[in-house]
Amino acid sequence: MAAESLENISLDTFSQFLHLIPHLKNPIQFAPGECSCKGDLPHNVLDFLAHALKANIAHIQTLWDIIGPHAMNTAPVAPTSRDLEAFRVYGVENEISYWDVYPPTRICTMPLCNGQQLGDHMCHKAVLFTLQEGALPIFSTSVYCHSIYYHNYVVHKETSTRTYYPGVPEIIQLATYYFAESALLEFFATQMAFAWVSAENCSRVYNHTLSNKSAHILNNLQAYSSFPLDSPTPHSATPASMTPEHVSGGFILYSLLLDSAEQKEILVLPHDVGSQRLRVQPAMEARNKAMEGTGQEYWDHACDKCCILLENNGEMRKIQAAVTDGVSIGHPRCAAELHCQKPLPSPLHVFCIDHAHYDKICRVRGCSATCEPGSRTCADSGHQVMESNFVARGKAMFQLHHRLKQAGVHIPSDSSADTADDPDLIPVEPNEPDQDKPLHDGKSESGNRSLRATFGRCRTHNEQLLVRLVAISAVKLFCEQTFPTTPSMPEYLFFDDACHLHRLIQDDPHWAYTATPADVFHHDRKHGPGDTYCQQNVNPAGFPELILPDGKWRFNTSVAEQTNAWIGGFQAMVRQMEVTYYNFFLDEMIKRRNRFMVEELERKGHNPWQINRNALL
Repeated sequence: MAAESLENISLDTFSQFLHLIPHLKNPIQFAPGECSCKGDLPHNVLDFLAHALKANIAHIQTLWDIIGPHAMNTAPVAPTSRDLEAFRVYGVENEISYWDVYPPTRICTMPLCNGQQLGDHMCHKAVLFTLQEGALPIFSTSVYCHSIYYHNYVVHKETSTRTYYPGVPEIIQLATYYFAESALLEFFATQMAFAWVSAENCSRVYNHTLSNKSAHILNNLQAYSSFPLDSPTPHSATPASMTPEHVSGGFILYSLLLDSAEQKEILVLPHDVGSQRLRVQPAMEARNKAMEGTGQEYWDHACDKCCILLENNGEMRKIQAAVTDGVSIGHPRCAAELHCQKPLPSPLHVFCIDHAHYDKICRVRGCSATCEPGSRTCADSGHQVMESNFVARGKAMFQLHHRLKQAGVHIPSDSSADTADDPDLIPVEPNEPDQDKPLHDGKSESGNRSLRATFGRCRTHNEQLLVRLVAISAVKLFCEQTFPTTPSMPEYLFFDDACHLHRLIQDDPHWAYTATPADVFHHDRKHGPGDTYCQQNVNPAGFPELILPDGKWRFNTSVAEQTNAWIGGFQAMVRQMEVTYYNFFLDEMIKRRNRFMVEELERKGHNPWQINRNALL
């Protein structure tokens, strides 16, 4: 009977059947109920194949009976355009897509289950954001036992935790019904690191171009008016749009999975916490803690460009240099006290929970009266005028541009930051001595006494960077945390305010073998010839080892300024971030840039040296 049916099956149908079955292993194996190669194909798979191969169901079943086991054991090959078209046209109605996601196992891995086969399959519609094929409708399947198995992780009911599978998956779940290719998330992370593209602008670029393979036509219909679309797909017909939350959440989870894989660890997150941001918060905090001090992977970097060997009385001596400097970007902090380190409930709050009562007190300094309803000042008319002036000045666009210009940041007019309702965009006069505090000056009605007020959020003063004279990482404590032992300290640490640092560390044994010259640029401008202490202790010309025989400087001490220009580009992106994500994001950006810089150095022939990290620690 089967042989008679096989005679009526074309060679093309036979060949295409062999080609498609390996791509349908999961829909076959995860079909509800017991399924094996000797049984019938699931109804949805049978219907899909009949339409895709343009064959009747009897012929498909005959092929399955004869070559099903062989086809199931064949490794899938790359899908052709014909395959993808078949899945697109006939797959969705049968709850099948080429990109469907399934758990990596059909057997329960819990010890109590003794290898029991998983059951109670649940399938739901989802969207997959891909780098090459755009936004695709897919189906996600989960299976149950004592635990719930999803594509990326297992949910343990007893502990309510998500335990991710080892390694980095090709597809990462962003939310219940949304997935993204790791390749796409890598693309977003690279855009952020090298082009300062915000999560919102990443999502805009994706939705306008990558989400649809015909985007070049759809975005320019007038130019392509005579060019027919093979399969018209207007923007409104795409499965879903990518949101900034998808991008930022995907970046965080992808980075955590990468780090876990690099550390040979398993990522475990809480499950029942309400939102993805709350779910990843503990893991981000742990990652931030691990990155403090010596956590950056290139902390112990050394190569023939940043580290040299000099012979002294027959002995070889290492000379390594670093530069430290600050860049004026920061995250919102509690405005109640200068040194309050309690986190804010959200980036839009002015005070932490412990100082929340300050919200009801007049913001004019020295005034303890209660605020008027709907106001940030008391009933004093002078205080109310100060607030009115503050609000009016805050709406002046030129003030905003001035602040960005001060930071050395160029932001296009169509910035991703929603500046209209940002309570922190407050005018600060260029000559005010304390620019990290949002202040406003005014005069009381009773005289010329100057009043100062804090209306908006306060921010941390700056990000301190410590840069090997080729790559990145307040000031004495910061350096001691980065170089925790005397052997790990660089022989030279360049700093713009080196004279004050020198006074602070001159009797500290931790700094016994570290000189602190000012960098060349700042020494010429901030340390005058009449300052004897500076000239004797921090003038870089007073250190012969820093000068080459031809009179040129051995190290590029301007590298921190160059790095400041790079990290300053993130100002608009990080200004709304709460402190945990702020630190996590910048650590990841620095890590990526360090890797790039080391690759560039090696490409140019500056080979890294092997340093015993444990000996330094």
